[in-house]
Amino acid sequence: MFEGQVDSAKKLNILYDDVERYYHMIIKLTGVMASKYVCKWYNKACTSDVTHVCDQTCSDCMTNIPCAFSDVRIPCVKCNRHFRSRTCSANHNRVREKTMLRDVWMERHARKARVQQAFL
Repeated sequence: MFEGQVDSAKKLNILYDDVERYYHMIIKLTGVMASKYVCKWYNKACTSDVTHVCDQTCSDCMTNIPCAFSDVRIPCVKCNRHFRSRTCSANHNRVREKTMLRDVWMERHARKARVQQAFL
């Protein structure tokens, strides 16, 4: 994928069609790559943003943008880990909550499937 030398917060994804000689604007990169998640640093398809690891991932909170270090490490009493900054700690809490919600959702659906299976 081509990346121009432009300093801008906005990003435009386009796809060139060799046959029609036409540029198509990509609205959702995940749809084009048939993936649930796309790494914004490398534009590669991944299965999850929570478990995705690359050299542009923070090793403490696992977010896609490496967190800056502060003078004080912030502890998490729930998992007994320390984080680079308050932002890093907040990212960790957000990712942890997202993972916990996914696990609860999966358990509910598994329980519902077991109940339905019992009545068959």
